[in-house]
Amino acid sequence: MSFCADYSNPPAIHYAELYRNSIAFSGDIRKIYEGSLFPNQSVAITNNWRSQLKEQILKSFNRSVSEFEKDKTIVPVEIRTRNLAMKFVELLPDGIEEPEITHEVTGEICFEWVQDKKIFSILLNGNHLIYAGIFSGNEKEHGETSLFDFIPEKINKNLSLYFRKNSGLESTQRTA
Repeated sequence: MSFCADYSNPPAIHYAELYRNSIAFSGDIRKIYEGSLFPNQSVAITNNWRSQLKEQILKSFNRSVSEFEKDKTIVPVEIRTRNLAMKFVELLPDGIEEPEITHEVTGEICFEWVQDKKIFSILLNGNHLIYAGIFSGNEKEHGETSLFDFIPEKINKNLSLYFRKNSGLESTQRTA
């Protein structure tokens, strides 16, 4: 059993049972995680693409918890995976296409970029990133790494090179 403090008025203590390293949230605990437990983390609804991606992550996290409450074979997204996804969004390079964000039944959050015949997917779980991409012809890349305070160079290069937002100007410079 795990306890969680709610500092709202009146204060309360709630509990959650642990299942397979994930927490099954009661309705009260979900409210805490959505608001009062993280008072310094507000979800600003703005036109900023990073804010919109973070909002999608929170919705995906909440949806995974709801699905777990209905079907215990589904692994909900863990809080540390959600936090890693939020950090990942902050570290994404400027000027790239926005990814589609989904959660997997295995508890990962997936970022996916698709453009023409190119695809690049990144799965986040705990503190691990698993990535795979098919870019053109036989050009493929895959791997596994950890996220620290920067996006690994291979991932950054692929996003910047293949998934730039179309600004109306063609780039004549390619990096090796």
